[in-house]
Amino acid sequence: MQDAHDVIGRLRGSQQGNYSLDKSRSAFYQPRIKNFPQNSEFESTLTFTGQPTGGYIRSVTPTPSSVTVREHYSFVQLPDSNYKPRKFDPRAGYSDISYYDYATPISEPIEKRFITRHRLEKKIRVQR
Repeated sequence: MQDAHDVIGRLRGSQQGNYSLDKSRSAFYQPRIKNFPQNSEFESTLTFTGQPTGGYIRSVTPTPSSVTVREHYSFVQLPDSNYKPRKFDPRAGYSDISYYDYATPISEPIEKRFITRHRLEKKIRVQR
């Protein structure tokens, strides 16, 4: 049990209070656990306890000192290595994903930018 979606940090960042995960009141939600050949789906019910300081939590829960949320997790098998990322070009009209590659040679830019795109492949239909 862990707070993968950082509910604690979001509540603290929006001045709604200081909460911590109460593992004794948290569990996996069995009806939403599924397994498929290329992915697995999990859902957990997490209860956070703490001291509320903001009005948002007080307005939506009967007891603001404990908040229960449901978090969903998807584990998807990565595709094969045939996918080729496409470098970002501002003239193309795509949005970009960027990151810093600290293992880059000194003669190349440290920031790597690629376009966000999906791996779409045309299916060949067989005529009968």
